[in-house]
Amino acid sequence: MKIALHNERPEEAQLRRLMDDLAVEAGVQPHLEEPEADRSGRVIAAYDCGRLIGVGRLVDTGAEAGSFECTLLPSYSGREIESSMRKLLSARRMCR
Repeated sequence: MKIALHNERPEEAQLRRLMDDLAVEAGVQPHLEEPEADRSGRVIAAYDCGRLIGVGRLVDTGAEAGSFECTLLPSYSGREIESSMRKLLSARRMCR
């Protein structure tokens, strides 16, 4: 199964479903913020057959500036998805 990575903010309905899926898989209710990075192109979404399975972003401001944050369904961990997302966003940052 191939995971598709898109350099754009997912739709609101997809984000809500991801949060619901995280609540079921991890047993917690995650909090996904809507940072400036979502509008600046420093966000990446991972999809499996059209289903949003993760979101990553580069942090632009504050003490965490330059760091990478990622939310990924636990059932997809260990597949180097987070690493691929980080590399693509870092490469995009260097090209700007």
